[in-house]
This record gives sequence, C-alpha cells and structure tokens, in this order.
Amino acid sequence: MGSQMFLFDRFRTGRLLYNKQGLAQPEPVWNYKLPSYPLKSPESTLVMDEEQNIYFGSHDACFYSLTYEGKLRWFFRATGKIYSSPLIYNDIVCFADVNGHLFGFSLQGNLLWHVDLTASHRKTLSKAGKLWDLAKRKWKNQFSSPNNLWDAKCWSSPNVDDNGVLYMTGYGKGLHAIDIHTGQVKWERDLGKPRNHLSGVAINEENEIFAAAQEKQIVCYKPDGTLKWNFRTKAGYEGWSNPSIDPERQLVYVPVSRSHQSAVVYALDYTGKLKWEAVLPTGTKGTAAVSYDRYILIAGLDGLLYFLDKENGRIIRKLTLGCAQNGLWTTASIDQNGYLFITTKESADQQPNKQVGSIVCLTRDGEVVWKHRIGKGHSTPVIDDQGRLYAGSWTGELICIQT
Repeated sequence: MGSQMFLFDRFRTGRLLYNKQGLAQPEPVWNYKLPSYPLKSPESTLVMDEEQNIYFGSHDACFYSLTYEGKLRWFFRATGKIYSSPLIYNDIVCFADVNGHLFGFSLQGNLLWHVDLTASHRKTLSKAGKLWDLAKRKWKNQFSSPNNLWDAKCWSSPNVDDNGVLYMTGYGKGLHAIDIHTGQVKWERDLGKPRNHLSGVAINEENEIFAAAQEKQIVCYKPDGTLKWNFRTKAGYEGWSNPSIDPERQLVYVPVSRSHQSAVVYALDYTGKLKWEAVLPTGTKGTAAVSYDRYILIAGLDGLLYFLDKENGRIIRKLTLGCAQNGLWTTASIDQNGYLFITTKESADQQPNKQVGSIVCLTRDGEVVWKHRIGKGHSTPVIDDQGRLYAGSWTGELICIQT
C-alpha cells in the first residue's frame, strides 16, 4: 500500500508511510499515459487501497483507478478538472472536481453519493447577486491571482475524522462537514468573502478542524461545528496552502501568499495563539511539510525549497530546485528515514514542447541523492511498501519508478 489520503495523514504532515529503497538511481517500472487529447496532467496525489489498486484525478476531468501493474480498472468523467487528491475510508473513495462537486464511489467504481458544495450558497443569491458574484471572480481571475485558479470552486482535498465525518472546503460558504457513508451534509460554516475557499483542512488528535479562508482568517472548529477561535491574517494574502499540524509540538502551520510576490507562514498553537510568523520573498501553493527534524519545508513558486526552523520560523537553508516560474508547485514528502522528495518544474509555461522537470530525492540535510527526469512535476511523490515511487507529470502520465 501507499497511502489512503492526501499528504498521508489527517495532520497533513507529508510524512510517508514507507521508505525509499537502496537503488543509487531509480529505475522505471511503468508509465500510464492518460487517454486524453490534448495531454492533461494528473495533479492529484494518488492513493492506494488494501489490494494496491491506485486512484487519482486529472486535469482531463477524469478520475482513474489503475491496477498495481498500471492497467486501467475504471474511470469516471466529472464535470471539470480534478485538482483534488482522493481519500479512501471504509472502502469508499472520495474526491471533488473544480466545479465544486464532491463524489463518493465504491472501490469498484459505483457512484454512491454526490454533493454540490456550492448549492447552499447559490440558493441565497438573487439573479443580480449571481451575476455580481461571477463578475468579481472573473475580474480577480484576470488581474490578481496566477494560473486562473480564482475560477475554481474546489481545489482542496477531503479529510476525515475518527467518526467518519468528511471535511471539505469549497466555493460558497466555505467549510462543509459530510457523513462519508451517506453523503449527508451535517453542517456548513461560512468562512466569509471572497468565496473561493481553496485551502484544505487539517484535523488534530481531538478531531478539531483547522482551515484557512481564502483571505483574512484562519479558523478552528470543534467537531460539532462550534467555532473555537479565529486568527486574523495579513491583508492582501490568500490561503492556497493546506494547514498542516506538527503533532509533537501541537502547532499548526499555515502559509498564505500574495500572488507570486511573497508569503507569510504562521505557526499557531491549538488555542489559536501565535508562536511565530515568517515572511518569504515568494508565494507558495504547497503545504508546509513537517519533518522529523527541526524544520518544516516550504516549496516556493520561485523554485526554492525553504527549510524553516520549527521553533522560530527562521530560514535554516534554502535550495534552488526549480528554474522556471512556479518552479515548485507542490508539497514535499518525507520518508521515515528523513529522505525528502519533491517534483520540480524546469521549463516555462510558454514552452509547451519542453516539458522539463524531475523528481528529486534529498537527504535530510538538503544534499541531492538523485534526480529522475519525468517532465514537469505536478503532484506530491508517494512511496508504497515495495519502495515504488509515484508522481504525475505534465506529459500526461502517471509515472511509477523503483527507488
């Protein structure tokens, strides 16, 4: 098995369940080329069931299940691109598409339930309100945020607590609690304006839910939907990154970004008290990966991987890994021996025929162990119990290599 949820646990630490093996250079096992034209990327980070079947979504609007050998089992065409990484819980696989539709499937590919995350908000809008809402999103999409994601109604990945309650953010009210077995909405909470709430959810040991609004605040809710606290963030900064939890220090790390220009990383305790904040000279879309050592990892859109001290947020080191705009788009993963893995982008968006990028393996001290070219990297690397590593590429492939 590899993992059954985004970033490998409900804390969103990025800590892999299994370790790389001992090859000096990884060896190709198989590539699965998506049956779509033009080629689209599997940005969704894959999950695996107990039979080692694979599940992931793609920019071609399809959700795929493959065998362990990389053969197609089944697929489902959603209503739009799938940025969301899936979740497996009690033999149900869940994911959302860009238009805010959340789906629950059996592992055999049967649709069990569907929730439109935008529905409750749309019901409250008049016709004029809907037009104004659309105009604001189109304006923001064109002039403010990169990569057209302001038009996305869902970019995040589902999480689940001990009681089978799924938590999801999306366009509209913002935070949704849903029974994973039935698809019944238990409660919804308004995260405010703007309505494109793209950051995901982290859950701590007490089943408390941490989320970042698209702007202005970080919130913590109790499992019954009671607000525990909210924390005001810096004006003009947007929440793209999923919060992550440091279970040893009981801290929550939340990056927010001002487009490509800069980011602020907040470290808050479980009561909402600020421990530190760090300012970076670049934006980030990835989550803070929580190492077993003294640092967290922030992947910068400037192509630098930042190592921040858990105690005070100071930069311990920074490494140049991607040499193009949005050079590091995703989140690093960390195996139990402290090895780091991240996908990179090394050619510009304006050069579609030069899909250059790599999976990079680093020591815990930031030294490169190996690089494996895959085209522009577009998902967080996953390692299974056989030491196979999986990642998606802008070449329109899901790639499997032996480490």
